[in-house]
Amino acid sequence: MFTNIDQHQYQEHHLKVIDISYTSTVTCDNEDQGRGNWSRKLDYIMSCLSYVIGLGSIWRFPYVCFRNGGGAFLIPFITMLFVIGIPLVFLELSFGQFASLGIVSIWKASPIFEGIGWAMFLSSFFKTLYYNMIIAYCIYYLFASFKTTLPWKECGEWSSEACSNVRTDGVKNCTDNGGVFCYDKCFYQNKVSSSTWNNVTNCPVGNLISPSDDYFHKAVLDITNSIYDIGSIIWELALCLLLACVILSFCLAKGIKSSGKVAYFTTIFPSLVLGMLLVRSITLKGSVDGIIYFFKPKWYKLLEAKVWGDAAVQIFFSLSPGTGGLITFSSYNKFKNNCFNNIGYMAAELKQPISEVMQPGAGLAFIVYPDVVTRLPVSQLWSVLFFIMLMTLGIGSQGGMYVLQLFDNYASTFSLLVVGVMESIALSWVYGGDRFLTDIESMLGYKPRYLWVWCWRIIVPVSILSIKYLCKADVEWGPAKTISKNECKDIKCVPKVGRPPTTNHSGTLMDVIHIG
Repeated sequence: MFTNIDQHQYQEHHLKVIDISYTSTVTCDNEDQGRGNWSRKLDYIMSCLSYVIGLGSIWRFPYVCFRNGGGAFLIPFITMLFVIGIPLVFLELSFGQFASLGIVSIWKASPIFEGIGWAMFLSSFFKTLYYNMIIAYCIYYLFASFKTTLPWKECGEWSSEACSNVRTDGVKNCTDNGGVFCYDKCFYQNKVSSSTWNNVTNCPVGNLISPSDDYFHKAVLDITNSIYDIGSIIWELALCLLLACVILSFCLAKGIKSSGKVAYFTTIFPSLVLGMLLVRSITLKGSVDGIIYFFKPKWYKLLEAKVWGDAAVQIFFSLSPGTGGLITFSSYNKFKNNCFNNIGYMAAELKQPISEVMQPGAGLAFIVYPDVVTRLPVSQLWSVLFFIMLMTLGIGSQGGMYVLQLFDNYASTFSLLVVGVMESIALSWVYGGDRFLTDIESMLGYKPRYLWVWCWRIIVPVSILSIKYLCKADVEWGPAKTISKNECKDIKCVPKVGRPPTTNHSGTLMDVIHIG
């Protein structure tokens, strides 16, 4: 353990070697006057939590959980949380805080892996492209929520022939009683003529869609038949996208000084709204049956390798290692901050409430949830709250939805797994796990258990590589292939941009960064 004298000497040494590309001075209280630090530790914690309580929890996790066995999916998810998620989060938080550098320049610690920083940058760039569009959709729905009646509550002038105002349970009651549901009505054989009965028996009931579904695809997107037909620009969405960019610019105008304050709202407000929606939704008819159906474990799913693969990928969406965000956040910490304690906060926030939903991505956020909101009293209020919440979690064109879904499914999945493996190898094997623990000791005042080194060296790489081997991607659709190829460009940054070290280095991480 470091004594006070040792810590002071180490800090002085840390100040001498951190002159990379800017003039930086650190005061006796570990404040970085040149680059800046978080105003308060709570700003940093809230920013990390806001990063965790993101669209991955609302947009992706419920559907992935339902598709992979309901309640049984929590077993592989929690397993991957401890096997992959927490070790990588601790690695990135420690790495960023110690070096106090950006995601590219920080890899001077191991120059041959400098391309990892560029891979992180490109992955975040692709994510930003479609996250901004999601925020634009939220703004569009937010404005629509101020109307006297929510426009997606019932079929309107914008609706297609397949739109039906009758709920699914109404269709089921009709068919259970021997009737045929057609043209938004229920027909019984003993109440209509034979010719009418013959016509309705051939009615394509399976093509009926809800008003919320039809509103999103027809009124909002005016979606085309395929991605190959992009269509023209929808100016309402284009203006919403511009407004989304303006809002984000204001949030980031003063760097961490402004984004840290915004994080209080983007963390607390979504949690409150989710809690209120959960409590209110439980009172709806059939909600208990839906929750039981959703969480009922399908134990046989645990024998499928894909379920474990989806759990590993979901960890990267929920905790966001491999994208550079955690390194960036922690790089603005004071040198002596106990980054180890922050992991508990982030892991606890993964236990977010989820309701009975079964559609992925946009189908969940802009079809299922809005449909539920219409069933609540004062639905306009709940709609406003929900879409403001969705905007805080995320802080076009017709074909944009196809592209958005492609990016959501392919642009930041496989590449994040590879980045996770590479950064574990770079710091635990090439730089040295023992030396990295010593660097962490200089910040925490005590040396973490050697178990962390084994996690970084063996458990994390072997787990990820095993999952990727057992879950070989089966991408056959043309546009999906294109996105996958572009995603591989992120990965190719690692060997292409990386450069071999000019000499053999020894010493601490900051020594290596300074010399490199």
